[in-house]
Order: sequence, then structure tokens, then C-alpha cells
Amino acid sequence: MVESFLMVKNLSKNFGGLKALNDLSFDIQPNRITSIIGPNGAGKTTFFNLITGYYWPTSGEITFEGRFITNKSPYQLTALGIARTFQTASYFSEKTVEENLVTASYVRETAKLWHILARTSLYRKEDTEARENAIEMMELLNISSLRDQPAKKVPTAIKQLLAIGMALMTKPRLLLLDEPSGGMTVEEVERLMLLIGRIKDRKITVILIEHRMRMVMGISDHILVLNFGEKIAEGTPDEIRRDPSVIEAYLGKEYVI
Repeated sequence: MVESFLMVKNLSKNFGGLKALNDLSFDIQPNRITSIIGPNGAGKTTFFNLITGYYWPTSGEITFEGRFITNKSPYQLTALGIARTFQTASYFSEKTVEENLVTASYVRETAKLWHILARTSLYRKEDTEARENAIEMMELLNISSLRDQPAKKVPTAIKQLLAIGMALMTKPRLLLLDEPSGGMTVEEVERLMLLIGRIKDRKITVILIEHRMRMVMGISDHILVLNFGEKIAEGTPDEIRRDPSVIEAYLGKEYVI
């Protein structure tokens, strides 16, 4: 039996009288792409916020690589190897593409303020490594030609890729992508799918929230379906596209791949 990489047990989150998530339990296996789908308001982003420390659960628990992580802060979870993107790409608008990537890597560096001020050998070593990693990341994202462009001036699709790159610069083992295809054309989505496949090839486990079903069905190893904060189905893409409860709640009878 494969050990669970991420385990969610009886997870609930209430906002006053509203139950955003209700008694959710499932496991994520390592080195797979798992997609979470469901109607608006189903609890998908709430789930991401619970895993990454932006919300604390009302009840239930989360374990990551056997470690209990419920109620840890976002910074602590990043240090443990969990990174995420947001529906609206997050970046430093005045910094260049390359500077954004270098800045994102600081969370993993050990140099303290006095190292930076004194420009010690530790600072210089880590700064050189960060810039080398940023160059490699731009090549992975196919955005090297934009390295000196301010982030605010690049196209929407590039902003989305930059946000993914910044998350990857923290060297995660678990990457959560929240609607990464937002604002992308069909051709850009195809390239995004290839990128996510390459991320998986780097032994990074991916959890994806995405509304484009062609993308979800095309790259997912496993799919979890939420509705009104509860799990209504999970399985392979073939199982999910044929599940009557999923068709009724989300996909619709007219859904065709």
C-alpha cells in the first residue's frame, strides 16, 4: 500500500452559520496530478486556504508526509515544502520577471540581515544560486526573453506562469495551483498543460483547481469532486466523466470531451 502524501481527515470549515467544507476526508498520493472540481461555492478555494495556512479548520486534521500540519502558518508550510498560486496572479509589479523569481527564493535562504548588509560569503553564495535558479526557471517556463520586463507589463498568461515559477522557486514537494489557466487562450492552455506535466516529472505533486474540463481530463491522474462543501465523488478521469452524481451536479448531460 502506498503511503499517503497528504491526508485530510474529517475536515470542516464554518463561517458563522455557513459550512464551507463539511467532514471532508481523502488522501493525495505522491507524484500525481490531482484536480479538484465543482461548482462555484463548492469549497475548492477554502480547501486550498486550509492546506496552506490562510484559514484554520473548524474541525478535522491535515497531515503532510506524516506530519500534522493543521493550524500552521503559511510561512511554516512553505518551509515544509508546500507552495501555492492564487486565482489572481501574485507578484511584485515593479520588479522584473527575473527579480520576482529571485525574490521568491529568499524564503529558502539561510542568510540573515547582517549577512546581506555585510555581503558575506554566505549571502553571495546564496544570491548567485538564486540567480542561476531563476535563469533555469525562466527556461522551464519559456519566458527567458522577458527576463528584464517589469512584471506589470507582461501579458496576463505570462503573469500566471510567473506566479507558478515563483512558487516553484521555494522548492516545494507539493504545489497547489488555483485556476492557473485564467486569462489564457486555447494555445496557451495547451502549453500550460505541458508545463504541469514537466513539473510532475520533477517529482513535485500537484493539486489543481481548474474549470477547463478539457485540461482537467487531459492531465489529471485523479479527480476529486466537491459540491456544497462535501465530496460527492473521486476517481480517475474516466470514472468521473461517467459518474451520474457528477454529471448532475457539475458536468451536465451534454458534457463531451
